[in-house]
Amino acid sequence: MRTELISHINSAKRNCTLCHAYRNLKSTTEQEKITKSSTRKAYNLLNTIFEELKSKDADIKQIENAKKAKSLCLDALDACTNCDKQRPYVKEFFINIK
Repeated sequence: MRTELISHINSAKRNCTLCHAYRNLKSTTEQEKITKSSTRKAYNLLNTIFEELKSKDADIKQIENAKKAKSLCLDALDACTNCDKQRPYVKEFFINIK
């Protein structure tokens, strides 16, 4: 599950960067769709991880990290929706996920 999560995060970061880079050259709607889709998938996986950690009474630090990562995904989705394409906002949010 971890490799799948990393794959979705990397896809979102890569497509956000492409959307930002191509902003003046061509339509970036495809990259924007992929960025949002990958971010939603990462959020869903993190939500599953969060619920599993809670049900197993895992260490509080792990639960807090999963909760923080979920929150960053939602913030990244909002940033993508309101993006002015001047900076790769989603990529900047995902840099903070460890």
